[in-house]
Amino acid sequence: MFLKIGMFKGLIKSAWKGSGLIVGNDGDGIYLMGSYWSIWMARWGITNKAKAAIIELTGGLPSEGTAYRAWKDQENQYEMTELYDPEMYRPDVRKLKIEYKKTGIIMNDLRKDYIALQDKNNFRCLMVDRFIADMVDLKSREEGEEIPVGPLGRYDHIKGTTEIFWQNEVCTLKAMPCIPIEETRDAFILEQMERYDFSERKKIGEEHG
Repeated sequence: MFLKIGMFKGLIKSAWKGSGLIVGNDGDGIYLMGSYWSIWMARWGITNKAKAAIIELTGGLPSEGTAYRAWKDQENQYEMTELYDPEMYRPDVRKLKIEYKKTGIIMNDLRKDYIALQDKNNFRCLMVDRFIADMVDLKSREEGEEIPVGPLGRYDHIKGTTEIFWQNEVCTLKAMPCIPIEETRDAFILEQMERYDFSERKKIGEEHG
């Protein structure tokens, strides 16, 4: 799995202590969902450390074809929930056409840090929770595990939102971007960044040399 296990534990624990951690078993693997992210792990590739982290919070893994939401209360509680469509949390990202570039720009508010990503095609920029992006770690892969692709994007025309994915044969990580309020500092910065091509390191319309 290409995720740092310490950060993985922190992410699922934060969801469990907050609005709840959704855990599902689609037969091919286990998926986890928080309010703005999801992680899918192949049944044959999920590590013992990842399993232990989930079980420590929820008491066990769901059986095939079932899902539940677990949360912290005075007593640990959970409720059964619907099993989501795999297309929601583990699409074939090779079919995704939006390729993003990390800009190296870090933005923050009073709660957390965000990294700015730029669409390599139209140069539009968006913000993703830095904690999520920093979880991706090539050194955390098991022997023989492929290098993940991403960040890649998928635009949901119904919801009007973009989803960001990293994926290999073992794991899929999805993050929802943070949408800044119009006419705020963050919205202004993102708009100005669209004048610059971060892949070529030049202003839009400017030639090298």
